[in-house]
Formats: sequence, C-alpha cells, structure tokens
Amino acid sequence: MNTLLFIGYALLHGRLAALEFLGRRSPGSGRLRIGARRAILLSTPELVEEVLVQRTDEFQKGPALRVYSRPLLGNGILSSEGETHRKHRRLVAPAFAHQRVSRYADVMSAMARQTCHAWPAGGVISMHREMTRLTLGIVGRTLFDADLLQDADAIGSRITELIRYATDQTRSFRPVPLEKDTPQNRRARESVEKLNQTIYGMIEQRRASAEDKGDLLSMLLLARDEEGGSLSDEQVRDEAMTLFVAGHETTANATTWSLYLLARNPDVQRALREQVRAAVGMRAITFADLPKLPLALEIFKESMRLYPPAYIVVREPLKDLEVGDGIKVKKGELIAMCEWVLHRDPRYFPDPLRFDPSRFSPENEPKIPRYAYFPFGGGRRICIGNQFALMEGQIILATVAQYCTLEMVGPKAVHGDPLMTLRPDGAVMMRVGSQQ
Repeated sequence: MNTLLFIGYALLHGRLAALEFLGRRSPGSGRLRIGARRAILLSTPELVEEVLVQRTDEFQKGPALRVYSRPLLGNGILSSEGETHRKHRRLVAPAFAHQRVSRYADVMSAMARQTCHAWPAGGVISMHREMTRLTLGIVGRTLFDADLLQDADAIGSRITELIRYATDQTRSFRPVPLEKDTPQNRRARESVEKLNQTIYGMIEQRRASAEDKGDLLSMLLLARDEEGGSLSDEQVRDEAMTLFVAGHETTANATTWSLYLLARNPDVQRALREQVRAAVGMRAITFADLPKLPLALEIFKESMRLYPPAYIVVREPLKDLEVGDGIKVKKGELIAMCEWVLHRDPRYFPDPLRFDPSRFSPENEPKIPRYAYFPFGGGRRICIGNQFALMEGQIILATVAQYCTLEMVGPKAVHGDPLMTLRPDGAVMMRVGSQQ
C-alpha cells in the first residue's frame, strides 16, 4: 500500500480506519505518512518487541513527542533521550515504587467517592469532563500534594489546546514554528504560560516551605546527581509537567472508555456492581480490597485493548537499518507500531470487536502473545506510571459501580478522536441512576 492510498483512505474513512486497513493489507509492514515524514507500520508482536525491547538503542522517539510536544513537556522523561532520559527516570522512579503507589490508593478512593456523590441521581453528565476533573485531582493530590479541582476545567482546556497543537504540527506537511505569529500558535503559547504559572507556583511554594512531603515534587526538589548538584526550577518543571499531563490525560481517556463500555454492556456493569458490593459493601475501597475486585481490573484492561489511550508508538531510526525479515528503514523515515491495529487483530484476539473482560482473567491473560497487547509501550521506555494507572482505573471503576448505574444518552456509538492520545470524539453523555 503506497502512502497516497493511505492518505486517500484516511480522508474518506478516518485515520483509525486507515491504520486498520493498512494493518490488514500488510500484516508485517506497510507504508504511510505522518505529516511530512514517510513511515512504516509494523504490525506483528515480534516486530514491536524487536524495536521497543531488543534494539531500543538504535531508535529515538518520533517527532510528535521529541519535537512538537516540547513546548508543553520540555525535556522531561517522555521527550528526552539518552543519558538525560536515564538520569531523570532514576530520579522519578521512586515516586512510582510499589510501596509508594499502594499509599496513593486512599486518595484515589476518596476522590472517586467525592466525584460520585456529586452526580445527581437521574441527572445527565459529560463523562469525559468528569473523568478529566477526577484524574487531574488525583494526580495533583498524590504527586504534588495540591488541590487542583477548582482549576480543573481551565487546566484541562489548556492541555487540550496543546495536544491539538502538537497533533496538528505532527500531521502537517509544513509544520509552523511556535514562534511564528499565528492564531493557533498564540493560543498554544498562552496555554503553556498559564500551565507554567501553575507548575512554577507549586515549585515556589514548596521551595519556600522547605518541607519534605514525600511526594514527587519533594523528591525532585531534594534530588542530587552524582556530583551533588540539584535540579534547576526548569528541570523540575519539565519532569513535573510531564507527569502532570501524562498522569491524568491517558487515565481520563481510559476510564471514560471503560465507563462507556459498561454503559453499553449492562450485564457486565451488573456483575461488577455485585462483585464490589459482595467484597466491600458501601465503604471506601482500600488497597487491600483490590485482589477481591478482579473484574474491575479486567474491564479496565479490556477497555485499553479496544480503545488504547496511547494508540500508536512512533520511533525514528538513528541510521539506515533493517528490521524483521529484511524490512529496510532509512534514516529520516519513521516506524509506527499501532496498538489500535494489534489490539484488534483476530490472530491474537478472537472476535476482536467484542467487549470481553474475561480475556484478562488470570487464566486467560497469560495466553496473549507478548506485545500483541502493549497499552503502556514496552522496553526501557515503558510508561513509568503503569501500575499507578492500573490501580487508579480499578479503583475508579469499582467505586462508580458501588454508587450508581450508567446508561448512554443520545447516540449509542462514540468514536475515537486520534489526537496525540485517543480521546472520545464527543462529550460522552450518560444518565446516572442511583443504586443506594
């Protein structure tokens, strides 16, 4: 499939459909374009593992993260390369160690309960907005000990503006430098400035108090490198902004898609509610309860199979090379590995469009081939917050099931909007029914 055919199919049927079509026609590899760059789609688990795990040093991140997200993320662990990435990942890793992540469960549970209590019985809510507010609140409290709920809508809209900017630049045949005076660039610069005020404000307050609260922000401010030097405010800002954005954006999408699937599958919603009520009753869910709530985790994982928040991973080779069985990739071309395509491939997931959480039961999940399912990427650059996100999703879904039933309002089908992340293409309106 040549790149012009891919572009034409995408214009007619949408980008996600074009990626699926390309994956079906070229199950090992296929050609496409990502903006001004030629790209090769790799769509077997073996090729994904080769690039992300076995030969990771031969590639760098694609331009979407390395270049066009830099105004927002700076040189944080999501966009940095080489020794900078390794050093900063070591600094951030303790905040996501298992023993620390488990302590975040009480915050997640309390904020999920607070959100559910605020929903009016019989009322209609925009679920994506609610999940964006909730996950922003959770990341603010757990990683920065800050209450962000009051400003959640404004923060969410600024992040959306910058995600759309980075997406447009990535797909453009002629990317426009951020310094150039255009309406979109002005909005993007204003959004960066406003978000910087939030992050730098938290840094300034914490430096002034000199208090070690044991959260990510304290770890970054107290961190010392091999020579004993500390991070500058700008370096702390970059890591904090990266985790601030990544820590809520993908989870907001994943929980929204999960609740959408539950609203469309009332039998699964009922089974989850019964499991939660039997194991926990109506009290707050704790970390110790999670092993008794496996269905919530299985639902969350299955939703990330059907609607992976990070739906495509792009790498750029550092030199001309070959992958797999003679697939030639030139320096300057891109390699794309698409979760949306692999997660819906019937070779690995029978009846792939069916919502079936039992795929991720303890007896079935080990049967899934490695890297046929990779919602958090893989290898040395696997998402550092993957356990945080899985626990957060499990707690949110279980808490919602405790308190209410959900049903869709208006058109039943919601489609994906493939920006930098896979967002719903609308508000996802749901009616809340009380179960108390």
